[in-house]
Amino acid sequence: MNLIDKVNPELRKDVEENVFPMYKLNGESHGISHINQVIKRTFEIVEEYERKNPDKEKLNYDILYVVAAYHDIGDHINRRKHHIVSAQMMYEDKNLDKFFSPEEKEIAKEAIEDHRASNTKEPRSIYGRVVLTADRNNSIEEFF
Repeated sequence: MNLIDKVNPELRKDVEENVFPMYKLNGESHGISHINQVIKRTFEIVEEYERKNPDKEKLNYDILYVVAAYHDIGDHINRRKHHIVSAQMMYEDKNLDKFFSPEEKEIAKEAIEDHRASNTKEPRSIYGRVVLTADRNNSIEEFF
C-alpha cells in the first residue's frame, strides 16, 4: 500500500473535485500536472523519511496531501506572492474544517507559505520542508 492511499478518501475526493479544477487558471508550469507530480514526490519523500526514522512519530498524511495540493493554487492571482495567497486560500476553505482542527490548518498554512523556493529561511515544520523538497524536485538525499 502506498502512503497516499492512507489519505482520507473523502478529503481526496473533495480536493480533486473542488481544488484541482482551479489549477486550469494557472500557467502550465503551475498547473495540475505539476501539482500531481509534487503530491507524488511528497509521498515518496515521506516514505523514505519514515523508513529511515522508524522511531519518529508518523506524519499526518492528510496535512501533507493538502499542503501539496494547495501549494500553488494562488499562482494565477499573484505570481510573486503565490505562496501567501495559496496559504490563505487553503486556510479560508471551509470544506477543510471537517477534516482538520484549527491547529492542523495553521500547520498546513505555514507549510504552504514556506514552500517558496526563493525563501531564504528554513521551513517552520517538516511539512513545509517535505513539500519544498518535492516542489523543487530535489533528491531525497538532499532532503536528509
